[in-house]
Amino acid sequence: MEEKFSNETLANIKPIHTTCAGERKKTWQKKHMNTPIKIGDQVKFALEGKEHIWAQIMGVDGDKLTGRLTNVPLARDHSLGDEITIKRTDIEDCMRKSGVD
Repeated sequence: MEEKFSNETLANIKPIHTTCAGERKKTWQKKHMNTPIKIGDQVKFALEGKEHIWAQIMGVDGDKLTGRLTNVPLARDHSLGDEITIKRTDIEDCMRKSGVD
């Protein structure tokens, strides 16, 4: 018997999540295309194109960002705090501390 999660079979969860993440990325990119990403911001992106994870930005060089992973990745070849390069076009969400300019 196949396991179920929230009335969806596990076989359906990945395609549903992938579709939602893709739509979230398109919406964010469209709304925030010209919003500057600053050092200290937290950005969400798909690590290795699969796992949606957060990183704190440590450096900005045009459309290339350097950050550190701020949550524990499931990907075995990455760890919390790993430095990573992120393309601006891969960002699907961003958080900034309130009152920080």
